[in-house]
Amino acid sequence: MVQKVVKFHCHANEQMKLVANLIQKASGYQSHISLETNGRKANCKSLLGMMSLGMQDDCEITITCDGADENEAIEDLVGYLSK
Repeated sequence: MVQKVVKFHCHANEQMKLVANLIQKASGYQSHISLETNGRKANCKSLLGMMSLGMQDDCEITITCDGADENEAIEDLVGYLSK
């Protein structure tokens, strides 16, 4: 299991697109991937779960990956969220 914390940056009008792309990226990995912010944790491959996080601009997100391709997955997702 690997974990990293990233600072989430996005404009309100881009948030839904960013979340949809993040789910699509996460779904390409075998590992279980979860995101945690504001005391809430969700499966990164679940639209409803991701929507329940209520991610806001400049919030800190903890990404946890656990599985065969966890290192590749976390680097990809951290890179995507750090843009």
